Amino acid sequence: MAQVRTFVAIECSEHLRSSCEQAVAKLSDVVDGARWVQPENIHLTLKFLGEVEDRELHAVCQKVGEAAQTVSKFDVACRSVGAFPSVERPSTIWIDVVDSNDHVMELQQKVAESLSDLGFPIERRPFKAHLTIGRTRSRDSGNPEWLKIVERYANREFGLLSVKEVVVFSSELERRAPVYTALARCPLG
Repeated sequence: MAQVRTFVAIECSEHLRSSCEQAVAKLSDVVDGARWVQPENIHLTLKFLGEVEDRELHAVCQKVGEAAQTVSKFDVACRSVGAFPSVERPSTIWIDVVDSNDHVMELQQKVAESLSDLGFPIERRPFKAHLTIGRTRSRDSGNPEWLKIVERYANREFGLLSVKEVVVFSSELERRAPVYTALARCPLG
């Protein structure tokens, strides 16, 4: 049986991607050795499923669709640059999704709960809504230029993320960048 690397996410608008791309252009000058996410691949991951048997994909898409129907459309702001595990030791560089009404959290929980019915475990780590824009192995700790840019972008508005649907994606890992293909688009209720 074939397996498909699968995840569930919210897509970004062209405007938001463009705004993120401008930030990457500035950040790439000061973060050595980072791999930057291609603008067309910037998204908000709700649930990473890993390798899924192709025969299970229909059920996955159905469960995500049912979960999406239980949440109304909403907008959230994308603001500030941050990093995991911390800005002092970045390995994943991201743009924060400001979810003051917990709409993303609610959607993420509903998707996770619906997929747990199919045997996908609920993540134990707390969910942090973000748009990954880069990854680095250097853990450029203490780089004063990096820290200045993080400070400069502390309250920078990147735009709104308008959430009208959830997408189930397949992901093929290619040499240059992963290729994401929408398997199902699940509108919110």
